[in-house]
Amino acid sequence: MSPIHIIISGASSVGKSTLVDECLRKFRQDKRLKTIQFKHIQEVARTVLNRLKITGKHLQDYILQNNIEKFCNVQEKIIQEQIVSFDKEKDNNYLSDRSGFDALAYIHHYFENEQKAYSIFQSELFQLLINQCQNGLIFIIQPQEDLQAQNDNMRIVPNYQDQIGYTESLKYWYRKANLSYFVLTDLDLIKRVEFIEKHIHGNFHCLSPEIPIPLCLPFHLNKNQSHKQNNIAIRSNLDQSYMRFIEILDKQNIKISYKKYDKNRLVEKYDPSCLNNKFVSILFDQKLDNTFIEKILLNKILINGEQYHFIGYSNSQLRGRSCYLYAGSIEEIEQIINDNGDFNKIKNLSKRAARIGLLFSSCTPTIHIEYDHVIQIDDIERNGYTFTDGCGIIGRNLAKKIVPYLNDFKKPILTFNDDNQIEENTCPCAFQIRYQGYKGVLMINNDDQDETIQVRPSMKKFTSTISTCLYVCDDGYSGPKLGFLIKQYIMLLSGLNISDEVFIKKQEEYFHEIISMCDDMNIAIKYSLYFDRIDLIYYLLSNNIQFIQSELQILQKKALESVEKLKIPITKSRLAFGVCDPYSVLKSGEVYFRPTFNGRQFMIDSKICFVAKSPSYHLGDIRVLKLTSYQELEHLYDVIVFPTKGQRPHPNEIAGSDLDGDKYLICWDNDLIPKQTNKPMNYNSTAKVQESELITREEMISHFANAQKNNQSGIIDNYYNYWANLLGVKSTQCRRLAELFSEAVDAPKTGQKIRIPSELKPPRKEEQQLNNEMTSIETIQDNHQSNTNNNNIEKKEYIWIKLLNNAKKFKEQFEIKLINENQYKSLSKETLLNILYERRCPYLYNYNNVQSLNEYSLIITIIKWANEQENSDEILKDFIYLFDFSQLTIEQKQNIELSLKIDQSYLYSILNKSKLLSKELIDKYHLSDTCLSWRLFYTSPKLFNISSLVEYEQTFQPIIYVLKQNFLHERTLINISIDDNITLVLDIYKDALHESQQINQNQNQSQITFQIQPGI
Repeated sequence: MSPIHIIISGASSVGKSTLVDECLRKFRQDKRLKTIQFKHIQEVARTVLNRLKITGKHLQDYILQNNIEKFCNVQEKIIQEQIVSFDKEKDNNYLSDRSGFDALAYIHHYFENEQKAYSIFQSELFQLLINQCQNGLIFIIQPQEDLQAQNDNMRIVPNYQDQIGYTESLKYWYRKANLSYFVLTDLDLIKRVEFIEKHIHGNFHCLSPEIPIPLCLPFHLNKNQSHKQNNIAIRSNLDQSYMRFIEILDKQNIKISYKKYDKNRLVEKYDPSCLNNKFVSILFDQKLDNTFIEKILLNKILINGEQYHFIGYSNSQLRGRSCYLYAGSIEEIEQIINDNGDFNKIKNLSKRAARIGLLFSSCTPTIHIEYDHVIQIDDIERNGYTFTDGCGIIGRNLAKKIVPYLNDFKKPILTFNDDNQIEENTCPCAFQIRYQGYKGVLMINNDDQDETIQVRPSMKKFTSTISTCLYVCDDGYSGPKLGFLIKQYIMLLSGLNISDEVFIKKQEEYFHEIISMCDDMNIAIKYSLYFDRIDLIYYLLSNNIQFIQSELQILQKKALESVEKLKIPITKSRLAFGVCDPYSVLKSGEVYFRPTFNGRQFMIDSKICFVAKSPSYHLGDIRVLKLTSYQELEHLYDVIVFPTKGQRPHPNEIAGSDLDGDKYLICWDNDLIPKQTNKPMNYNSTAKVQESELITREEMISHFANAQKNNQSGIIDNYYNYWANLLGVKSTQCRRLAELFSEAVDAPKTGQKIRIPSELKPPRKEEQQLNNEMTSIETIQDNHQSNTNNNNIEKKEYIWIKLLNNAKKFKEQFEIKLINENQYKSLSKETLLNILYERRCPYLYNYNNVQSLNEYSLIITIIKWANEQENSDEILKDFIYLFDFSQLTIEQKQNIELSLKIDQSYLYSILNKSKLLSKELIDKYHLSDTCLSWRLFYTSPKLFNISSLVEYEQTFQPIIYVLKQNFLHERTLINISIDDNITLVLDIYKDALHESQQINQNQNQSQITFQIQPGI
């Protein structure tokens, strides 16, 4: 990390010095901070006052006499001393118990003279102080009414109202200086330190209602220079660049970090490898409203005092709600955009945004190609279709020169020479590229001497001279990639009469392969191919399967996590780029495909295959085509070649696709090839494109912020699946929604507003259930049946529903097996959290067999698992509240204490883990005394059936927390969260009922009850 400057601010007697001392002590125990030495800048004001022989009484007299000049003279000397102290330690890590802004707050609050404070604020001296604070983490301690100010004869002794007024003035001047500050509201000293530690590690929390705008952030983190390496030195970390990354998690929480930057053309031109931090990537959570996002992006964003503004986003960033900021003025940014393309000629807002977005496409710079090596060739067009849409040609010799620039190129694309010796084929057959204003795929020709590229009009998206460098997109070159079924393909193939038994058999084979992939070499090779880890095949072909066990366990974990997505790898299939037939030898209805497998390129025995592309919703999107061979195409492999003959391009028939980078599933497994097909849908849009003469920066930002709101494709997908689950994919509803989906995809280009007819929407209650992933398909079907009042409708369990149920059952059983065998590496965080939760709630067992595993063994397993992850300390904090330490022996607790390095209070008094009670209240009622051996009996979160890990972490909070003293249950403590403000605590003794009946016959039971504020 760069020097960490922590500034603790606040009124007198709020505990600044105490907090600094505790931070210095706790930091030495923090795994990530214990190696960092912190200086302590303290008592700056006291030093100055002693030098001037001024006491707190003198200052108080100045205020009472309204002698603002003398008071200001003292404060200016303190400011000057503070600047000297900061400057002296600028290259060191430090904690300071004041900032110098105190002077302004004193003058503003006690003299009510903002003008005088502002004159000091504007001074050259104070501006220097502001610059010193820009990289610092500034914390303000919120006054507590219960804490009385102490008189040390050196400072003003304020009452609570003065403390509040002073604190508000302090906040005002920090905002005036565009400095971020974070407010410490908790009285608990440990929680204050934890709050500061989180901010040091880049997790910022602002008080409600929301983050102040303009956004002002300190960024003190250093670029990560060390990377976790796999057990084998396989993957290259060369030329990795890191960019500042900001995540807006909600309206109060921000996370900052450095993340690996996937290179793009614009960033590389203006800040190569992000060395000067000219660009920042910012990500907005999907739940944030568009108005809030617009407010942030329309304003400047200050990072360490430097102004950043919105500059643009790639198409993938638009979907993920991420964009780039640039350190420059708005005018400078507009000039940069205009210098790199004739975008002002594009009058459609969505189209212009997409074309600018091509400058931000993630891609790797390779060779430079001068203009005399670029040849313009015509597209092949017929019947209003472009058969060569997005597909150009590159000379084989030139293509070979590209390969060394591809850091992640999977070299083991193996072939066999005449002597049966393994050799490397170092040239893919197709590249997905960005070159000036051109976008698309370049396929190699059969000319070893050719060093040109041939581009077509369909590839040109704008005119640009940004660079003569040819960029290859991420994962943008052909190679052997195993294909797989997904839910959409299963639904459509089932609708084309592929039997349920075929899918069940394929899924069972998949389950067997997951179990066996760490032991069976052939299965390991298959899944190395499936997960694009061709680098592992060298070791497998050398019979070194044991050497890469940890790598295979990682692949096994990935496979296990995908079973419920119904991703089923198919051996006789591939995922490949589509290219056009440059020689026009293929007839309509034919394709050419020669895949690589186990080091050989071979022609497929099957005469037919089906070809598909995701997403697909129409039965006609599955095309059955004839596999054929022509000598002219034999230099091509691992790409599917489509004909340029016929009435309509086959790619267009397949979900309206083209050849500019789309990847297709090619499957020649006879069990999965439909005997009949449906007529393909017409994907030609008739909507008129909306154009505007003037497109402003504000409109570009609004387009970004509203993209999620305006995108109807996700809603259509939900409705499609709803009707498919009820009536099947052949239903009228599914057919019409498939047509609507195509319109929704084109809507950003055309500006067309997509209206979903009411008859295609589920009933309101069922639509709410549809948006709730916790609701089972069976429940929705039952509700639909009752709502339609037609019990004669047969409730059918479609094959994808059966497969999903099978997947859930298999995943659960296999995870239990892994836990019982202590094979923790293949488990996910969500699985471990759910298992622990269910141990606290016995009536909700899903992982029944895991209950036999003792608590100590399970805790140790989770610790081992967490230690394999990055940020292991942060991850373990999510588990602390679910560990039941009361079941452990003293020796076991000591072992875990050494492993976890957590506060002893968690281990030896389980009540301290309650999220409902603050430490002060626990101490006040003597509930955590060592003699009270509380045992966790029950805990409940607001939600149990968690649909995602993110949701789990955001929603998990106990409502009821039941503890019993000892195993005899002599005393029970029940914590009930009534709402966000009140908690009811019942402390019940074993004999309380008997005693209360003697006291009052009308009373059913005696309880000690009290209402308290929650601790968190």
